[in-house]
Amino acid sequence: MHTTSLSVLDPTLIEGVRTQLAEDFARRIFDTIPDISECMEFEAEACNNATGKKRFERAAQLLYARRRDLQSQVSAVLRRIFDERLFCMIDAGGRKARMSLAGMTLLSDERLNEEIAVNHCSRRLKEQSEFELWGLTTRIAIVTGIDYPKDNQNPVSPQVFAQALMEAIGSFETDAAVRLVIFRTFGPVLLEIVPAVYTAANTSFTARGIDVDSAEYFGRPVVTSERQLPIAQEEAAGAAKLNRELTLALTKILTKSEIKMPALSATAQEPGGQTTPAVSGQMHDARLALQQKLTRDEQVVAAHSKA
Repeated sequence: MHTTSLSVLDPTLIEGVRTQLAEDFARRIFDTIPDISECMEFEAEACNNATGKKRFERAAQLLYARRRDLQSQVSAVLRRIFDERLFCMIDAGGRKARMSLAGMTLLSDERLNEEIAVNHCSRRLKEQSEFELWGLTTRIAIVTGIDYPKDNQNPVSPQVFAQALMEAIGSFETDAAVRLVIFRTFGPVLLEIVPAVYTAANTSFTARGIDVDSAEYFGRPVVTSERQLPIAQEEAAGAAKLNRELTLALTKILTKSEIKMPALSATAQEPGGQTTPAVSGQMHDARLALQQKLTRDEQVVAAHSKA
């Protein structure tokens, strides 16, 4: 269940959230630059390849020297991408995008490598911040009055943050290899930065009276490449079925034994400790039922135990 107040009608709400996302993300990027630069210097010292060493050294020096520029560029690019996607999200129901061969271009190898790096980073960020992303996207959908958007239309998709960082780095570095070095070094810290940015934005929405019921999220299992929930559920169901069958077989044998045992109690044990044929037959039935439920290895272990 979603709950909203009259503050939803504030026309500056989306603009305020966009500004918060851009400034918060850019500030957190700026705060991590000294550590990122130091990390790249360490990689340069450990690199045996001369070309790779020079790239890490240039990346470390350039990043630290242009850290203020990177902060302002990240904020500006994120605002632009946010607005572009927000327009597509709102306008998706009114028109359909038209594609033509004339409007399509081939990507260079450098550009293709950057796209691959951004997409890989975006997938990791989405897995890391699924719940926070769902909450923020749901709140934006409430404010705009549209359905939950697709990833390529979502103005707060993890790809927006990854793309903003990549474009900001490209604004002051022309060497594609150095750009990739800087971007990839940011990868681990982005896994902490982006969820924190989402959480802060969700808190701001909640403070304005726009809340969502988290049960709607937790009620749906999220399946990713690392978490194959259906397979695990099938295995669990198979094990449960096997246990039920084994329990049923044992119950039938025990019930049969309880019925016949009173009549055999007087002759159950012959002088000299020998078991009567009737009781021996019942024990054989129980062992047979158990053997049918055991694996081949377990049957061998059981045979040795009886011996």
